[in-house]
Amino acid sequence: MIFLFLIQKRNLFLFNIIYYMNENLIYYKSPNVQEMRPKDFKVVNLRKNIEPKYNQPILIVFYAHWCPHCSNPTMVEFVESLASVLPKKANVKVGAFNCDYNDNHRDIASNMGITGFPTIRYINKNRKSTDYRGSTNIKDILKFLVKNS
Repeated sequence: MIFLFLIQKRNLFLFNIIYYMNENLIYYKSPNVQEMRPKDFKVVNLRKNIEPKYNQPILIVFYAHWCPHCSNPTMVEFVESLASVLPKKANVKVGAFNCDYNDNHRDIASNMGITGFPTIRYINKNRKSTDYRGSTNIKDILKFLVKNS
């Protein structure tokens, strides 16, 4: 009986760890938006500049889980709609990165020059990055992507 209790207690403990780890990741359940982790980035030169490991263009939403703008349902819905449209229309992957999840995440965000949330950054096929500062309209984003490709 005690052994069974310990197993149940251990499983509950593991469930709580997984639940509390993921509750700070806004897009971890999304089928379209990739919730990026530090392993999805690489150091590209001696100055320790970091960029995503992907070879295709990517639009990354840098957010903080505690930010009311980032976790606003309208913003989350906007990012989800981008993730369902952009891969088909512009061959652009959509990712999200929680900049304040832990120290590794904060280091990557700092290295990439992220100072405010949310920051939407497009990295084109030539690895040039540009921040998007327009409206939350899909047509405006598509124009921005064509201009910065």
